[in-house]
Amino acid sequence: MSAELIADLSAKVLKRVLAFAAVRDVRYYLCGAHVLPGVKHGNLPARISATNGHMLYAEEDKSAVVSRELIVSIGQRGRGLLTGENRVKVYADNAVHITDSYGEPLYIEPGKGVVEGKFPAVEPLVGVPTDWHEGLRAPCNTQYLKAALSLPGAIRFFSKKDPVGEFSTSSAVMFVMEGGTGNGGKAMGLIMPMRSKFDINASVADMVPATLMVRRMTPAEAA
Repeated sequence: MSAELIADLSAKVLKRVLAFAAVRDVRYYLCGAHVLPGVKHGNLPARISATNGHMLYAEEDKSAVVSRELIVSIGQRGRGLLTGENRVKVYADNAVHITDSYGEPLYIEPGKGVVEGKFPAVEPLVGVPTDWHEGLRAPCNTQYLKAALSLPGAIRFFSKKDPVGEFSTSSAVMFVMEGGTGNGGKAMGLIMPMRSKFDINASVADMVPATLMVRRMTPAEAA
């Protein structure tokens, strides 16, 4: 291979991230995974992120070697090979190969495996870590929640509070992988806010069908 290697990524990390990418979106840059190089002198790992506009997922790839920022796309034909110890290698001529752990090519992505475009900034969506508080308190779409729960391992949920300290129904929901991922990197995601009529302070009796509400007997009735 004569072209310069610009990224060497874990295939299984990329597969997890691509599950959160858009599909056939006119915003073509959302149909791939954004690869951000780590900081060499700070010893920070590369980060791979994807979003479909409704969810965001970002995972560190501590095994990655990345020389520049890029957006990588792998079609459905190649995604079955994003597993085990396989690697995804991206070259300066925009060729994208899936190789085994020994570097032997298993698949070459046809067309454009590197997507041209500017990926949305992730940092403002995450914001200040201390703004997030433990608990799945804001309402969220069940399909997006299912996608979060499909990730391997255990996850924890966080929500934001409003200026007076109450949990907000308009907050995004953050999910964080408990203990990180199998490759030692940290991982997190966001489920974007949704319009809802849920009152965050409503009691169970306000929301559960009345026929299921058992009235607790008073001491006088019990006697």
